[in-house]
Amino acid sequence: MVWLLQNMLKNFSNFAPLGLVLAMQMAIGLAEGAGLLTTFMRKAILGVPLWALSATVLFLGINGSIASEASIIVVPALAAAAFQAVGKNPLAGLIAGYAATNAGFTAAVILTGIDALLYGVTEQAAQLIDPSVTLTPAINWYFMIISCFTLTAVGVFVNDQIITPRLGVYQGTEKAEERQITDMESKGLRKTGLFTIFSCSSCCCAWCRKTACCAGRVVASSILPSSMGWFPS
Repeated sequence: MVWLLQNMLKNFSNFAPLGLVLAMQMAIGLAEGAGLLTTFMRKAILGVPLWALSATVLFLGINGSIASEASIIVVPALAAAAFQAVGKNPLAGLIAGYAATNAGFTAAVILTGIDALLYGVTEQAAQLIDPSVTLTPAINWYFMIISCFTLTAVGVFVNDQIITPRLGVYQGTEKAEERQITDMESKGLRKTGLFTIFSCSSCCCAWCRKTACCAGRVVASSILPSSMGWFPS
């Protein structure tokens, strides 16, 4: 206990992924505080066709770990309202949303803050055996992507073929109150999407240009003699 207290700050400062985790949490917190994540989930879930409702709820719930723990609160309530709005049992939607956000937590089609956190722990553990080992936050990315679609397919089958029939025919007459997306929220989502596409395209162009320049230097240096001094040997 004494050693833990004396080295508490050192343990935090020497933890490799701490900076990345804090930066991602700040970005996620800003997006959630501005209402971007909640609005996006509402836009995606409410108003979808009946045949795609279960799959949409489950897929968004599984990927809800991008928004950290906020999805556990937002998705089940939206799913219940969406199910009730189309005449389906809202309990089935509530169960589907809750199962997706909890059972599918950490699975996502893009990297999340949890990936950055776990990669740091894994890298430090691996370096106890081989100090030269270096890892990246994408070490589990392929598995997580496949898990998203696998869990969605399994969830749709369980929800539509097992849970919903056991709940019986929904006899409720009340319609769920759906707060529609305002014009300002739709405009914000559209601008955010355009900015995201522009940012990703710029990063891809910069990466391709850097890769092409590096490849050109390698080819040129292998053809021209290094003694000419045009390219570093």
